[in-house]
Amino acid sequence: MITLDQAFMDFLRARRADGLRASTVNWSRSRVGALVAHFGPVRLQSVTVNQVRSYVISLRGRRARYVGASQRREVSGGLSLDTVQGHMRALRAFFKWCVGEYALDGWSNPMLRIKMPKLSRDVPKAASLADLPKLLDACGGGMAGFRDRAMLLFLADTGCRAGGLLSLRLSDLDLAACSALVVEKFGKVRTLYFSQVTAGAIAFWLGVRPGGRSDFVFCSLSNGIRLGAALSLGGLHRALRRLKKRARVSGRVNPHAWRHAFG
Repeated sequence: MITLDQAFMDFLRARRADGLRASTVNWSRSRVGALVAHFGPVRLQSVTVNQVRSYVISLRGRRARYVGASQRREVSGGLSLDTVQGHMRALRAFFKWCVGEYALDGWSNPMLRIKMPKLSRDVPKAASLADLPKLLDACGGGMAGFRDRAMLLFLADTGCRAGGLLSLRLSDLDLAACSALVVEKFGKVRTLYFSQVTAGAIAFWLGVRPGGRSDFVFCSLSNGIRLGAALSLGGLHRALRRLKKRARVSGRVNPHAWRHAFG
């Protein structure tokens, strides 16, 4: 008998064995894990379309975000349609994998009969380049300001994925040529080019960057054992949200929004 929680652990193990990035595996763990916690240790075959529909309805009806999250404080407000759709995409991939992995008689992917929500087109997915000067001004001085300014300019210039920025090492940079070699989704390697202004901002940051802990270009500035270690995805998002709040801009500023603006 295959239980839902057992299938979940098998799924994560398979994702890691397939060579997916840790951030991708964690994304699946967060979203599919929420469903597993909701249903408990039930038989996988007992999960029905109507039960999953009820779960999706509960996601739409939430009145708080980051409930039970270890690194984020709970805040009031429901989930956006983007977030709900992300949960549903993860569940669709999970149940599709289960069908292929276990070949259970008489059971099929319950997500196939559940429609994905239509996303509103009112809020552009791309960051506004008009917000960039305000965000750069919001960086201010100090070590964090120099790092955040360099990261922001790099994202705006290159359209780099978050994973590519976070995995960027000193040996991957050629500031004289204004270029960087990045490893992105599915291990894809490509060369990105940026402006001399961005090269100057990165050079200034490297001049004050705490050294010795790692050779990642953009490192953590948290006190303690994280100081100088590779910046985490959560740390990158927190830095950008902090700049958004200081700059008092209303548009998107997350890494993928700069990718949309670049494209």
